Amino acid sequence: MQKMRYNRSESKGACGRGGAYVGRIISAPTETSVPTPLAGIPRKLHVSIHLMETGDHRALFFLQSGRDWDMMGGENTRWKGAFLMRDGFIKVAAGTPNIRVADCEYNAGQIIALMKEAAAQGVKVLALPELCVTGYTCGDLFLQDTLLQGAEDALSRILEETSTLDMLTAVGLPVRCQNELYNCAAVISKGRILGLVPKNHIPNYGEFYEARWFTSGVGLDSSVTLCGQYPDLYSSQLFVCEEMPNLTVGVELCEDLWAVMPPSTHLAALGATVILNLSASDEVAGKSAYRRQLVAGQSGRLVCGYVYADAGEGESTTDLVHAGHNMIVENGVMLAENPSFKDLDIITEIDVKRLMAERRRMTTFPLYVSPEKMGYQIHTFRYEKAEKTELTRYFEKTPFVPATKTYREERCDEILNIQASGLAKRLRHTGCQSAVIGLSGGLDRGGGLRFFFTLFHSCYLAGMNPYKK
Repeated sequence: MQKMRYNRSESKGACGRGGAYVGRIISAPTETSVPTPLAGIPRKLHVSIHLMETGDHRALFFLQSGRDWDMMGGENTRWKGAFLMRDGFIKVAAGTPNIRVADCEYNAGQIIALMKEAAAQGVKVLALPELCVTGYTCGDLFLQDTLLQGAEDALSRILEETSTLDMLTAVGLPVRCQNELYNCAAVISKGRILGLVPKNHIPNYGEFYEARWFTSGVGLDSSVTLCGQYPDLYSSQLFVCEEMPNLTVGVELCEDLWAVMPPSTHLAALGATVILNLSASDEVAGKSAYRRQLVAGQSGRLVCGYVYADAGEGESTTDLVHAGHNMIVENGVMLAENPSFKDLDIITEIDVKRLMAERRRMTTFPLYVSPEKMGYQIHTFRYEKAEKTELTRYFEKTPFVPATKTYREERCDEILNIQASGLAKRLRHTGCQSAVIGLSGGLDRGGGLRFFFTLFHSCYLAGMNPYKK
């Protein structure tokens, strides 16, 4: 039985707090009881029956536990998750458009071209840098209505010219709300703004002055009129693929990752398997190595795919230098990374099914089953084309053997020390002073000799004389 989300507070198509729009009710509810077990429904369960229209099919739904709508039947169902991804892989990309500071019209053209190129290569999820519509380094121009209106017009153009692309994209731009300005990621798909995610942690130290222009999105729960649409402006949002619910996307922006409690931590605990980070991280000596460790470490802790899109050389160099350091990491393993100062787009595949399997294996992974009860907004998106993801990522022929000589030697020494330490404890405990090993000249016997040499050497260092007869 396929789970479908519906927002009970709305029946005219707008998405409100507590659920995501998937269709409109086309019949009044009928209160009834189910007389016989049906698809696991308990006998005589009191339910509310609706006929709902979702896209190009109609189906019968019943209300269960107040929020989940279970599809009982229908026709022309467009559920094709089995064909969307090959064995659970989804093709993702991090791109850095070649922008001009404060030239929103030009930047929109660059973003559109990058999106079309990514879609042509089969990308299904694309992350673009922070404030890439305007440029991150606009300074006090962020206080000018001309720039802010230009950003909105540019987003309208992007939505219109990419409405046929079968892809989810996160693009950065400033967004006005009442008397405040927010540094946001607009999550878009097929000409729709699914949601606006504001930056929570606004850096105002060292070389950063963002608090001069932007307000933190912490505690914000609003909606705005943008490009003729009415998206939510809210930091706690999840974006769920209808065809493959295991593909759940969360978004954070740059400094959010560097904070004590990154938003991605809660997003992953609420089901996000892919995190997009829209960033404009500047370059100083040694920072790229730390950034790489930070992204990889967060991906490993959250058991998620992490797509990090960084601003590049198109930004102003008056105060900062940006290198376009894009990364894609899966469960702590770097899948793709571009060289700094190259502004290259990177594409690879994330194994969503593997991530879910690993989370199930970890008994300490804090998966919360009800994001709505935690105050999170759920939005759904769908892919129209039933196609398989062609794999391009590299797989080691010997995944358990390090590729380089240095790492292999370290791994072998580690294995020997683990074995020797374990057996040395048993020898000390039993008072054994010697051991016998038969040598036949084979490779395995030679390895055994090396192991026993390491063992008795460790015993000797521990104060035990293994050579005493």
